[in-house]
Amino acid sequence: MAKKILIACDLGESFREQLKKAGFSLATVSDRNALGGSLKGVHGLFIGARFRFTKEILEQSDCLEAISFCGAGVGTYVDEETATRRGIAVMNAPGVNANAVAEFALGFLLALQKFIVPENNALKTGSPFRAMNFELRGMTVGILGLGHVGRRIAEILFHGFRTPILYHSRSRKPQIENEIGARFVDFDQLLAESDALFLSLPETDETRGMIGAAELARMKKRALLINPARPGLVDGHSLRDALRNGVIRAAAFDGYYLSHPYPRTADEDGFGLLSLPDDRFLCTPHVASRGRKVWDDLFDRAIANLIDFFSTGNCSNIVNPDFRDHRRL
Repeated sequence: MAKKILIACDLGESFREQLKKAGFSLATVSDRNALGGSLKGVHGLFIGARFRFTKEILEQSDCLEAISFCGAGVGTYVDEETATRRGIAVMNAPGVNANAVAEFALGFLLALQKFIVPENNALKTGSPFRAMNFELRGMTVGILGLGHVGRRIAEILFHGFRTPILYHSRSRKPQIENEIGARFVDFDQLLAESDALFLSLPETDETRGMIGAAELARMKKRALLINPARPGLVDGHSLRDALRNGVIRAAAFDGYYLSHPYPRTADEDGFGLLSLPDDRFLCTPHVASRGRKVWDDLFDRAIANLIDFFSTGNCSNIVNPDFRDHRRL
């Protein structure tokens, strides 16, 4: 009997055909309230960032073997602990969107250094914004987390702007140190010496809120904080106070703390960041990887993960290898 795959995202017909040609039968769910019931009789789950599969939802599955996510940060959308305990493999697509996210993050850097957004708004409203902008030349850039995205940021900055790179990561990266002269430093030194600090690591219990008032206070007064990762890495109230009081110059986030829905007005924003001027805080709604080529590549990788898993029992992109200890025989 064909394995049944439940599709819980907007997946085009050409990608569905790939799954059908691989021998899968397909079902689709688009109602959040129907997620749990839809898992009955499902062997594989194909998901994007539309729904979160919580413990309560996953526990309604009866034969689910694998979940394939069209992106890297699957932990935001799947309760990995529950999946592991139930013997369900969770797979992601790491690195596919790295170039797109890195380019977007560098767009933030240029926008903040050149005051592009406030200058645009001033021209259109007839209220001149008078500020001397800054060059990237002479900056020292720090990167916290040198995974796929962090590495690509470093490569573009070095080859494009000859920018000195500092980084801090769980482990040293000798190859990129040799290639572009990136320098490994401890966390405190990264904060103290970076003119612009990029955050490029997943949000976990360990990293959540790791940039707070004390860390912001150790940064340069004219430093920029650029976060194309998850907003939860930074304590929102501490950042608001730091920006209001000139502890650092500006920050930019791709993604805000309230994602469903975003605050409709600044008055609904409990952190107070959205009411700050554009030369202090820029924010976009988690769109850095929103590109057709990136999405096509993510879908291809997520489909390949399912095919690999069900044809070999394994996949190189499994994020919870301990699922095997609980797998049904």
